[in-house]
Amino acid sequence: MSNLDIIKDILSENYLAADQDLLIEENRTRKKKGFRMEYPIHKRAGIAHCLYRYEDDAFPFFKFPKTGKGQKGVKGLKKMCDYILFAEEQGDDRLYIFLIELKLGPTSA
Repeated sequence: MSNLDIIKDILSENYLAADQDLLIEENRTRKKKGFRMEYPIHKRAGIAHCLYRYEDDAFPFFKFPKTGKGQKGVKGLKKMCDYILFAEEQGDDRLYIFLIELKLGPTSA
């Protein structure tokens, strides 16, 4: 059994990204001008991957307290990354994990 198979057994398939070959970020709020960013995942022979997306509202774990006046949260620890990519190369026992945060511009989250 490969490392990716183990990950797929542990993590719910409900959080697998709909498109396993494309990173997509969209503005879904009406407050700001809409945008859509797409970045392809370039495949290489012998490297397999699986891409998970945990929507902030749908995934209740790893949430950190809010920051601001009168709140006790830690600045910068209130958001989940956009994607988690697990990858492995054929014949290699190592599992590579990439935490991916997409940005519209140079502004920090």
